[in-house]
Amino acid sequence: MGIVSDQPTSRLGKSTGRAHNTVAAGGMGAEMAGTRMPDLSIMDAIWINAAPGNGPSTSCEEAKLAKVVAASTDPVALDAWAAGEILMPAASAAGYSDLSSIDPNTRKYKSFSSWLNLSCQELRLAGMSCTADPKYASVFLARL
Repeated sequence: MGIVSDQPTSRLGKSTGRAHNTVAAGGMGAEMAGTRMPDLSIMDAIWINAAPGNGPSTSCEEAKLAKVVAASTDPVALDAWAAGEILMPAASAAGYSDLSSIDPNTRKYKSFSSWLNLSCQELRLAGMSCTADPKYASVFLARL
């Protein structure tokens, strides 16, 4: 779903008011619900971070070439689909065996799946439609 700029809230330090610190509580969905739901979300998955648990700290040297661009009218569904169809296979191919933190179908606490579900819940509370279930995702795909 991307991430809102952390710069405007960085002056708040490590408080829970900082934009990046709200992701695990559904902050991405709350941000979209409070501003505007996108008409189309486009995902650049040409280079990906296929190292579960490393988050944004993965180096450029560790990035994997996936050569995929995908789009959907549902940003939550797009992330869920990409996690299962692009990220998990790449992480597995890179030798990672515990993929539960990035599995869109797991219900593990503090996992990518829980973040997606919380964001979707925020969007639904605002009357917007979304799904965090990748099997219901409608995704347009281009493999480069």
